[in-house]
Amino acid sequence: MTDRYHIKKYNLLEMLDDEINKHSSWSSKEKADYIYIRMCQLFNYDERWRYTESEKLRGKIFDKMIDVTNVNTSKTVCSGFSNAFADIINMLLSGCKDFDTILTYGEESHMYTSAWFNDIVCTYDPILFTNDFLNAKKNLPILGIKINNLDIWEEELVQEDSFKRIGYSKSGVEKLKNIRKKAYINSDSYESFFDYLINNLDFNNLGIYEANNLLNMQAKAQYQKNFNSLGIDLNYQETNDNGIVFTYSYNNKDRYEVSEDSSKIKVLKL
Repeated sequence: MTDRYHIKKYNLLEMLDDEINKHSSWSSKEKADYIYIRMCQLFNYDERWRYTESEKLRGKIFDKMIDVTNVNTSKTVCSGFSNAFADIINMLLSGCKDFDTILTYGEESHMYTSAWFNDIVCTYDPILFTNDFLNAKKNLPILGIKINNLDIWEEELVQEDSFKRIGYSKSGVEKLKNIRKKAYINSDSYESFFDYLINNLDFNNLGIYEANNLLNMQAKAQYQKNFNSLGIDLNYQETNDNGIVFTYSYNNKDRYEVSEDSSKIKVLKL
C-alpha cells in the first residue's frame, strides 16, 4: 500500500543536532522544548487514523515508527511522534548532566512521553487535549508541555523563561485576533464569517486535521461555539488512495471541499 504522505527522505536527528549545538548555553529542558516544537512544526496529525473505515489501515498507521535518521513521512500519530521524540532526546541529551531519562507511556488509545531534568519532570504530548502540531506552526501558545512537579504559578514562570530563551514567540495570537476581527466586521451572517475565514486564513504547512482545527478555533473564539453549533457541518469521505477529503456544508448544501495535494491543503468552493 502506497503511503500518500511519503516525502523526500531527510535526517531529522542530524538536523536537530546541528540546530541545538548552536546554543551551548541552553539547559537540557530548553533543548528538549526546542526539539519538541521543531518536531511539531515538521509533522502533522495523520487524520486517516481517526477517520478511516479500515481497521487494517488504522493499525498500520499506529504501528508505523519513524526512523529519525531517515524520515520519509509528513504525518504521524501519538505513537510515532512519542517514540521518535524519545529516541532523539535520549541520543542528543545523553551527555548532559542535567538530563536523566525520557520514557514513553500509553497504549493503542494514546501515547506520550515523560522526561526527567534534575528536579523537573515534564510530560510532552502534542495531541491529547491540545494541538501543538497546529500551535507550533502558527506561533500560538504551546499547550502540550507540562511540568508535573511544580504548581501552576511556578510552571508558568519556568515555561515562559524556557520559551523566551529558545526564541519561541506567541505572536500568532494577535495575527489570528486581527483576522477574526476583520471577519466579524465584514460579515453579516455565520455563513459569510466562515467564507471570510476560509479565504483569509493561512493553511500553509498544515494538514487537513490542523486546518479544520484552525477554522474551528476561530469560530469558538469569536462566538464561543464550534462550526457545528453555527449550522456549518463537517463531513468526510475516504478516497480510493486512502486519503480523507473534508466537506463543509451550510443549510444542507455543500460549500467547500478540503483535501490535500502533495501535502498541501486545497480548499475548493463547490
